[in-house]
Amino acid sequence: MVSKCYCCNVGEEETIQHIFLTAPIAQKLWNHFASCAGINIEGLHLQQLITTWWDWPAKHKLRQILKAMPTIIMWELWKRRNARRHGREVAYEKMKSQCHKTAQMLLRVKYPWIKGGDQDWKDMIAILNTYKPKLHFRPVHWDPPDADCG
Repeated sequence: MVSKCYCCNVGEEETIQHIFLTAPIAQKLWNHFASCAGINIEGLHLQQLITTWWDWPAKHKLRQILKAMPTIIMWELWKRRNARRHGREVAYEKMKSQCHKTAQMLLRVKYPWIKGGDQDWKDMIAILNTYKPKLHFRPVHWDPPDADCG
């Protein structure tokens, strides 16, 4: 007996691939975040998609956030699937917003010195791609003690 998918109204079989990647709302969510990061996910299977995010060539600080994004996106898709399973609806905009908030929280926890506040995903990528820390230094000069003090 095939189980009906709760994540969409298409009536597809509920599979991991469908819930997390091929369902229309999943594709829309992935495409939003991937396109802003410059990642092409067209035609990838779920494992390939995750690996693409993990291996994406980006600056170190951005890579750390990109590695977390598949988990963040899949968690929102799973929560939506379960909400629909129990008769509640979750809109795409709410899912997108929650992914943004989670990424922002991760940014604040991982890099608290980077100021930015509540920027959107595209701005977050730009900030992490162009971030250069300000180095503060104080010159120190040492004078040897007088020979008479010994």
